[in-house]
This record gives sequence, C-alpha cells and structure tokens, in this order.
Amino acid sequence: LQFRISRTRYLLKYSKISIDSALSHYHRIYEDIQSTDHHDVEAQVLDYMATAYRSNGQMDKAFEFNQKEIRAASLSTDSLLVGRSLITELDIVYNSFPWPLPVSDFDELIAKGNHVIAYGKEHGLNTIYLFGKLYVSKFYIEQGKFDEANDMLMSISDDEALPITFSKYEHLCEIAKQTQDQESYRKYTLSFKERAYRTKRSFVALNANNYLLDYALLVQNKDSATFYMQRLEENLAVVD
Repeated sequence: LQFRISRTRYLLKYSKISIDSALSHYHRIYEDIQSTDHHDVEAQVLDYMATAYRSNGQMDKAFEFNQKEIRAASLSTDSLLVGRSLITELDIVYNSFPWPLPVSDFDELIAKGNHVIAYGKEHGLNTIYLFGKLYVSKFYIEQGKFDEANDMLMSISDDEALPITFSKYEHLCEIAKQTQDQESYRKYTLSFKERAYRTKRSFVALNANNYLLDYALLVQNKDSATFYMQRLEENLAVVD
C-alpha cells in the first residue's frame, strides 16, 4: 500500500499522470486500506486525496476527505499526522470561502490556526507550530490587523527552514505593500527575493518578482520595473 501511494505521488508530481488519474489510483488504494488497521497509511492517502481534490478545485470533496484524514490520523496516535491534517484543513477551509470574505469570518480561521499553533507546541512539532503561525498571520493580514500579523511573523526566526522563511517574508511584503511603508517594502522584497530564488521553484519566484515589480513601479524605477516584468513573464511561461 505504501509503495502504491508513493508511486502514484511520484507519477503525479512529475506530470506522468493527470490529477484525475491519480485520484482513481488513490481511491483504489483507499478501498484496499479499509480491510486493514493501518490508520497511519490511511491518513497519508487521504491527505493526498484531499490535496488532489483541492488542486482540481473540488473544495467540497477536498474538505470531505480531509475530515476523514483527521479522524484516521487521530486513530493512528501519530501526532505529526494529526498536525499535518490540521494544516491541510486550514488551507482547504481558507480557500473554500466565497470572496470577498467579511472580516469577521476570519475569526473562525484564526481560532483554528491558534489551535494548530497550540497543538504543534504541545507535541513538539516545530514545523506544524510555525506553519500555524504563518497561516494565522495571513488571516490577520486579511483582517487588516497588520500589527498582530507583524508580531506573529517577527516571532519566526530567520534560521528556520527555507519554506518557512520565504513565506514569512512574502507575508511581510504584503504588509509593507498595504501599509505603504516604502522602507520596509524595499527591505522585505530583497529578503523575499533571496529566499524565493533559492527554492528554484518558478511559482515562488513568480510571487517574489511580482512584489519586486510592484515596488519598482511604486518608486518609479523604470529599469528595475522593466527587468522584473521580464522575469515575471518568464516565470508565468514556466508555471503555465
């Protein structure tokens, strides 16, 4: 079962099969798991199913399988699986809401995020703890609570793993952009750029170049704006 899950994930990751095909594989694996008591493997395949449905834009299905994932992870007694399932829930719920979302509706998401932070801290799961902080800071930004978001982000060390720190600076760029703090905006775009480029992921670089272009336009630096516009177009071609 574990091999079949890993093989399907590999084929999907490298675009050798479509998301729909991967989901068919995952569903067959999930059916076979039902005759076992391997709740850890069950939680893993349910996580990939929920994520695949999310990528397909089928948010109801994504939420359905994520809730099954949370239950399976709880039965496995593996706290890391539980933490991952809670992070997936945050992402799916956030992306399921109709937009524009009333500011007050983010209170529910912040409460869920704080639960993830507390769970990560209680069980010594540093990555879960930090991703919880990133999500809560994002929700604060959506509410316009920039001071709370900034405090949350500044509590995350720059020595953390790259996926954590580039997200930290991405959120700080958004705060600086919305508050029109040019000095901070310049500093954070450069910090985000350095980390985003190191990931060697076009989608992450796209986000960085988007902020860099926006800043260059803000300060009317035509040469930089032209440069980052070209970089952004290159990213878009790769991402498409």
